[in-house]
Amino acid sequence: MDGLRSVDWSKLLSADFGIPCDVTLKIAAKDVFNKKPGEDDVKTSEHQAPHSFTAHKFALSAVSPVFRTQFYGSIPAGDVVVIKDSNVEAFKIMLDYVYQNPGVEEGVEELDDVCDLFDVFYLADKYEVLGLREKILRKFCDIVNVDNYEAILSALQEFAHFEDACDVLKSRVLDLIGRHTNPLDLVEGAIESKEDSIKEKVIFSLGKVGKSLILESVKAAYDIMASDGCNLEEKVLKTVMNACVEGYGEILESPRRLCEFIPNPSSPLHEAYSL
Repeated sequence: MDGLRSVDWSKLLSADFGIPCDVTLKIAAKDVFNKKPGEDDVKTSEHQAPHSFTAHKFALSAVSPVFRTQFYGSIPAGDVVVIKDSNVEAFKIMLDYVYQNPGVEEGVEELDDVCDLFDVFYLADKYEVLGLREKILRKFCDIVNVDNYEAILSALQEFAHFEDACDVLKSRVLDLIGRHTNPLDLVEGAIESKEDSIKEKVIFSLGKVGKSLILESVKAAYDIMASDGCNLEEKVLKTVMNACVEGYGEILESPRRLCEFIPNPSSPLHEAYSL
């Protein structure tokens, strides 16, 4: 051999080669911190059975300075370490990345649930596995679409403490709102969102359809303005209202269209018409 640089570490650390693992990592359920007195430290839940991984301390330490301190610091950890803030799937992905196991790229790419991605991102951030952290950030750039739009808005609230990841996701959400052809699809998410920037972007985008979908756009814009936590000023309605007024002016030119336009008193759009 020509020294450490020539070593095939994946082969050297494989189970077949025979270098024994020297640490067992026990994955506890995420609700372990809520355990009642007398319950075991590693608590199971109906969603997660107890699981353990074996690994090499030096391999984990080579990739993660946090593990390096944990295993080789002034008070080194023993041969069994309980991981209390993860789940099996997320921790396996991180271990696969550390060992560069076959399929590690596919493991990240196959993740399409934003909460699952945040689970992995949390571990990569906590243990300072920076390559994996960057990989998850790049994945966040690709997952935003109309189908998961509302789930992502919810995740932005739940995981707001991960500012870097949330900034990436929010920028992609704003981009989606700007290019989506029918912003009415996005109104419910804006109503539930706590982000004024999301609410404002959807209201502004309603101007695209305000001329043709007048009452629907007016109702949507005012529903967003009336939603919990909205701090927007009335002036953000200017674009959509101008489009609606233009469309209404065209309707007034045709008595037939005006009769068809006026909603039934029991219609949810009747209040918008009165505005």
